[in-house]
Amino acid sequence: MILKGYLFSLLYGIFCILASALAHRMGVKSVYTRKITHILVGFEWVILNHYFGASIHFLIICLVFTLVICILHKTKLVPSLSSDEENSLGTIYYCIAMTVMSAIVLIFPEMMIPFGVGVVCTSVGDGFAGVIGQIKKHNMVIYGKKTLFGFLSCFILSVASIIILLSAYKVEINPFYVILVSLFAAELELFAQKGIDNITVTIGSAFLSFLFISFPSLILYYVVPILLTLPIVVLVYEKKALTKAGIILAMALDFVASIAFGNIGFVILIGFFGGSLIADKLKKRGKEHKKPRNAIQVLANGSLGIVFGILYLIFNSSIFLVAFASVFSEALADTASSGIGSRSEKAFDVFRMKKVSAGTSGGISLIGTLSSLISAALIAGISAISPEIGFIEALIVLTSGFLGSIFDSLLGSLLQGKYKCSICGEETEERVHCNEKTTKISGLEWMNNSAVNFFSTLFASVVSIILSLII
Repeated sequence: MILKGYLFSLLYGIFCILASALAHRMGVKSVYTRKITHILVGFEWVILNHYFGASIHFLIICLVFTLVICILHKTKLVPSLSSDEENSLGTIYYCIAMTVMSAIVLIFPEMMIPFGVGVVCTSVGDGFAGVIGQIKKHNMVIYGKKTLFGFLSCFILSVASIIILLSAYKVEINPFYVILVSLFAAELELFAQKGIDNITVTIGSAFLSFLFISFPSLILYYVVPILLTLPIVVLVYEKKALTKAGIILAMALDFVASIAFGNIGFVILIGFFGGSLIADKLKKRGKEHKKPRNAIQVLANGSLGIVFGILYLIFNSSIFLVAFASVFSEALADTASSGIGSRSEKAFDVFRMKKVSAGTSGGISLIGTLSSLISAALIAGISAISPEIGFIEALIVLTSGFLGSIFDSLLGSLLQGKYKCSICGEETEERVHCNEKTTKISGLEWMNNSAVNFFSTLFASVVSIILSLII
């Protein structure tokens, strides 16, 4: 049985390579000949699983083929597997992904069927996506060089191939699970570049399949973050809304919020992020250019969100969900107040009783105040989707978020460090303006905008906890 397995698997591997080489001899472009091997080699999993199952022999075959493909690519002995295309290493990456998964299956045999799901998504879904995606007519580019037809073909063919695989191995088919895994695989294929999708689709869809097969009750609870995290991260990166360090911290916040609160935690973050982008877009700017938010700014607005997510996991109390929502209610209220409020013609610092320029820390305007109230209401409304948050809890989120933005103005007026530019004479929060060091005129030097944001979110969360305990 084992000898048969080695014989058939090796012969089939040679057949995959020869089929690609024959197509190349017939004049087919290498971008397509690689796909022939790519599509065919996925069926190697069927042979290996039939003869070896979760054993060391499965891993050995994968290691051998990885080595062979690497040698053929390096020496260009088989031109059909090599080219100057940016994804020319895709076949090697696919072999590496199968080797990694075969090693994992050796330790966790229950991963075998999910491994098969990952293979068919890559072999059939991703494989044909590279071919169908080349169609030019009525086909639009979505991301990088990836097209709409490629994305749709990856999704549809992944659905079909997963259903066929599960039916063949008599595994119960959950249509929602199949669609979700296929959509996730299509996203991984879309956003991964330079052939890396052969790793991400195989391993990503395999692990997602395993989680859904093992924990079916969790499907609905985490569906939104599973489907939207990757597109949102790519959007943030493309728009340069955050620095690289900021993106890493934001992903940590996303992870904690999604694990703790599921769909609602992620949607609250999306509400904050989307609202912040709109407010930032509407912000009236002077000489300064838009800068991506850095890690410190992400921590200032979101660190308490991580804290309340962890506390919720430990104590399972809705008070911490309300506090979490209040943190981002205040953060968005403040962002909208300063961003949209900068378009106001008049602003008044009620704490120092004087008129100030629109957008100045501590300054309050009618437009800014209304924007703050609407933004706090937006997060409160989103949080009310959760069955743990009723009308009273949503009202607490709105109230604490709005009061937090007022507290932000108080800190900005009385304690935040303010400086004067020696070049243009403008009052600013920055220590450098017009490429020259500014002169401090009031406030505490360490109380910068990030510190004000942190203490304001802290104030809002404390208010929400007190109100929750009282009411």
